[in-house]
Amino acid sequence: RVALQLLVTQIVGENTSPDLAAMRVLEALCVSQGWDVAIKWDVNTEENVLEFGNAWGIPGAESETIIQECMRTKIEFGNGLVGHAWGDVRAQWAPDLTTVPNNPRLRVAMTNRMVSSWAAPVQVGDEVLAVLEFYSHLRMREDRETVAAVETVAASLGQMLVRTRERERAEELSRQQEILLDLLTTIQT
Repeated sequence: RVALQLLVTQIVGENTSPDLAAMRVLEALCVSQGWDVAIKWDVNTEENVLEFGNAWGIPGAESETIIQECMRTKIEFGNGLVGHAWGDVRAQWAPDLTTVPNNPRLRVAMTNRMVSSWAAPVQVGDEVLAVLEFYSHLRMREDRETVAAVETVAASLGQMLVRTRERERAEELSRQQEILLDLLTTIQT
């Protein structure tokens, strides 16, 4: 867990794009914890849905098919494993996907040999910013060590997302100020 946290701290601290950093964090989680696919779902507060953010999967058609399906999907608050992780603000496990209420994404995952899944919220304070979802072709049961590792990583990822959002807000304010200054200059001349 310490090695994973050090790697994630290094990834988050690098001057890479937030999307690239998130994808590398997903890869580190999958490789260290034995998951085949990881998806980051971003909270869209305007529509109150989760939208595909980015993903990582082991090379192969099965992972790619699952990721492609997720790219076309929006998840409503409280819907399915991911929606419950968002709504309950806690990890949700499904060691056997056949016991989870059926939906198109899970059908695609099961068709592509996935057996287990789980989802964990990424939050800062009381606000959930994203939800991480994982799939495995092996039966995986809830594991305290895995949950603790992902919660630690999710906290780092959450801080990165907040910094990115604040930087984007500052850039937007700067653009608006430039437009206003240009407008004032035009009016004065």
